Amino acid sequence: MAQYDLALAKLQRRKHDFGLTPRELHARKSLKGVIEEAGMQALIDLRGGWDDNQYALIGQQLAEKLVDMAAMFGFESAHRLLRTAINAMRVYPTIDVESTLCAKTLLAIRFIISKQSEIALLGAVRTAQVMYLAQIATMNPVAEDYLSDWLARANDC
Repeated sequence: MAQYDLALAKLQRRKHDFGLTPRELHARKSLKGVIEEAGMQALIDLRGGWDDNQYALIGQQLAEKLVDMAAMFGFESAHRLLRTAINAMRVYPTIDVESTLCAKTLLAIRFIISKQSEIALLGAVRTAQVMYLAQIATMNPVAEDYLSDWLARANDC
């Protein structure tokens, strides 16, 4: 079972090591620098999201990856990237790319881990995340300055 405290400790280290996330960059730009409040709210949302999405029921590494992506993009985008990765692996029937982590997604995770491994699923999630980050940087020239740190973060977890 995955443990939130371990995931949070790794998330805080990544934030220090890799700088602003796309979500924080957007907040800084749109809220004119009120980043501390947004950051504190994000940590509260992360705990609620961990519980609401039953991350304790999945592997620790995958749970940590999802929390890290939620900190970067929000839970909805993290779940869409997970579902995209599941479909890209082609070992489970195609699932809709939605923003929720429902029972069907949890079944797909368990199936893939039992047939391949959590590491294989993490690799597919990283690939989906890297493609998403590249898309963000392509659409927003300001984000290009942060892309190398974001890619390092994506591959660190």
